[in-house]
Amino acid sequence: MKTHIFIINIIFLLLLTSCNKYYHNYIYSPDRKQCITIISDKKIRYIIAGKHPSVPETNFLKLDISKRYSFADHIVGSWRTNKYNWQIINAESIILENKLDTMKYKFTKNYPTNSLGISTKASFSNEKGFFYLGFDYGEIYDSSGVILD
Repeated sequence: MKTHIFIINIIFLLLLTSCNKYYHNYIYSPDRKQCITIISDKKIRYIIAGKHPSVPETNFLKLDISKRYSFADHIVGSWRTNKYNWQIINAESIILENKLDTMKYKFTKNYPTNSLGISTKASFSNEKGFFYLGFDYGEIYDSSGVILD
């Protein structure tokens, strides 16, 4: 009987820890001169300028991703455009906290609009250094224009 209770407790702990799974990715520019850290779980995503093992005091963005559909969860961006080291669009995201240095990094939650006033990533994807990250429940499943680590 004690063995059964022990096994049930182990299974419960495994289920509990697997539900709190978080993802920690380093995203590098193709020349590896720039890095973005992305830390996600099922509810919160941090986008951090630079390589960091945890969320720093500054240069991060905290997003609520709890109401996102996994098929619609993606980030597009570009390396070294205009005056920014990088700029990112995470469409229709909910910003909880923005501590990015706005002189170096740009984040928006809306795609640029075309001549008809329709929001589209088409003009943005023509930018030099364009990159794309697709997420499935917080984990990167597809990417281009970056090196994943």
